[in-house]
Amino acid sequence: MLVMDRPALKLAELLQEMEILATHGLQEQTPVYGISQDSRRVKPGYLFVALKGEEKDGHDYILEALRKGAIAIIAEKGPPSSTAQTVAWIQVRDSRLALARLAAGLFRHPSRELVLLGVTGTSGKTTVTSMLQEICKTAGYNTGLIGTVQISYNGQSRPARLTTPDALELQELLRLMVDSGVSHAAMEVSSHGLAQKRVEALNFRGAVFTNISANHLDFHKNLQDYAAAKWKLASLVEPGGFLLLNGDDPYWSRREAPAQNVDRLLLGSHAGCDLRMGNTVLSKRGSTFRLTLQNPALSLKYPSLSTGVWPLQLPLLGRHNVFNGAAAAAAALLAGIGAEKVQEGLAGFRGVERRLQLHRFGDFQVLDDTAMSPGSINAVFTTIEELGFDSSALVVVYAIRGRRGTRVNADNGRTLAHWVNRLKIRHFFSTSSVNYVDAGNKVLPEEQEAFWRGARAGGVSPRHFADLEEAVTQALKVTVSGSTLVLLGAQGMDEGLKLVRAASCSFKR
Repeated sequence: MLVMDRPALKLAELLQEMEILATHGLQEQTPVYGISQDSRRVKPGYLFVALKGEEKDGHDYILEALRKGAIAIIAEKGPPSSTAQTVAWIQVRDSRLALARLAAGLFRHPSRELVLLGVTGTSGKTTVTSMLQEICKTAGYNTGLIGTVQISYNGQSRPARLTTPDALELQELLRLMVDSGVSHAAMEVSSHGLAQKRVEALNFRGAVFTNISANHLDFHKNLQDYAAAKWKLASLVEPGGFLLLNGDDPYWSRREAPAQNVDRLLLGSHAGCDLRMGNTVLSKRGSTFRLTLQNPALSLKYPSLSTGVWPLQLPLLGRHNVFNGAAAAAAALLAGIGAEKVQEGLAGFRGVERRLQLHRFGDFQVLDDTAMSPGSINAVFTTIEELGFDSSALVVVYAIRGRRGTRVNADNGRTLAHWVNRLKIRHFFSTSSVNYVDAGNKVLPEEQEAFWRGARAGGVSPRHFADLEEAVTQALKVTVSGSTLVLLGAQGMDEGLKLVRAASCSFKR
């Protein structure tokens, strides 16, 4: 945690919003120069927050933090007798919640000074937040973005480490944005970030819920636990804000707003939705569709909805991107952005890296997507089918997910097998990308076996190569004039397109 470039706050100021069980040795006027949950980064004058993690317990590192000069401890346990009188010790029920509130207080609640729009769901988060950033920029707003691919604001960007940063980094980022003139920000909100209370002290103007399908079940107990974690975002929407729910999703469409002063709106393709998508035309150049307000009473609160009907154009492939575009458009309208700027922003949006991008290589083409769950795999192949790609000329290479558990890999194997059979795909490869992923994304033997088991259950056995480069090389050998090489997978396929570029010139067709 960086030391703030401003006068230190008094300990009493930081503790104002805390739910404290007990204190020991507390001196309220003690200056705090920084906060850390990592004992290795503690400096003299810091407050150390002990968090219980999946593998390590921060309470075991309190003595190390004290040796490095920590002046106060936040913990879920009381102090040992040896430290009870020598350091301020604040006992709380939930250290993660305490950290979120401390971070917000330290950085003076920057989200209260922003139009902050959060997006959660299994898929679509990166695309919707990127669309929102483009629309807000088109409308003339200085706009920030926090997401899976990058963090960007004020013309600068850097790769993201986590989809949703930890509480300290997140609050610091938002403060930097506000202090640099950012007025609007779009943020991906992950189930991990919600379950671990990283976003607990944020104020969202609105929240978008895209869809739910099995994912991250290595972390969550089951699908219900995963969905419940996502739904926590609804409670963080500020009074007068809005929830925009996928009306075509069987889980989100049944949810009610947790507070009476937050508007709940359904966006979908059927008559029961407040905002309805229709007149959709799909092509390999993009899509056109119409968004219609079916609940006229909403225009009384949201004047930007008064037009009632919005023809929209989007230069992205796929029916799922029609929903993404409609969600971004609706959220922007609800946030007060004019219809013309919404339409202009969507029409000028050029997509996100590795989100159903089509690249041409002479006489063949590559379709590249991060598909990592049954829902996103289905979206890719539904697009291939609806747009009339020649299924007999498909070559598929899939990078197995690492460190995400066996269930999602088995489900992905079954889903891919379904499409291999349905489209009669002759060439199907899988890879563990051993030389292209870090330890946190390494495919475990049981995950690889689960993927194969899922595929075999559908009567399909992919040709497997441990190395991504070898898998791409072998796929290119069967790629002929008119073929579409489909590269699928998350981190394990991030370098796939580069390998195609490097290797494709070696193959004569």
